[in-house]
Amino acid sequence: MVVFEVSYLEGMLLKCQKDGFLENPIERLKYISTAMLASLHSGIEVNGLKTPLNPILGETLVVKTQNGGMIYCEQTSHHPPISHILFEGPPSCPFVISGYVQFKLGVSKNFSAAYFSAPGKVTLTLPNKEKINLCSKTVEISGLMSSSKLMNCTGSMIFNDRLNGLTATCSFDA
Repeated sequence: MVVFEVSYLEGMLLKCQKDGFLENPIERLKYISTAMLASLHSGIEVNGLKTPLNPILGETLVVKTQNGGMIYCEQTSHHPPISHILFEGPPSCPFVISGYVQFKLGVSKNFSAAYFSAPGKVTLTLPNKEKINLCSKTVEISGLMSSSKLMNCTGSMIFNDRLNGLTATCSFDA
């Protein structure tokens, strides 16, 4: 889970609240799933592969969003690489995203592609204190030995609202 994914979610939660769907579990999960999926394209398009693939231990990031939310990230372990995140939504929609991801890397036999997965535990706590677990996808970056790299999502993204017995899954086939 990276900053562009959760910051995009902020806008969708504010829209969900404005449209009156924040209290409707099914509609809310649709909005959350849509935001997380839409963030993949916008984040890759805007950020691409510009961020470091191996942040320094203790490296931090603090961002204030346009809507007034605060995002805090820190690289808390180097081996294995683990990053923690805390995202506090704006006063008008005080949600919290908190948790960690552990980055795992695999390289293909001929070193032409790398595979990143980010298992961990990331939880979205809504203003009404209901919680939704957010599970990430696997990312494949091919063309490592060339100047033209390609980034694809593989695996699945899973959004789980245990209180209401709802799960949304998006599977990728790269």
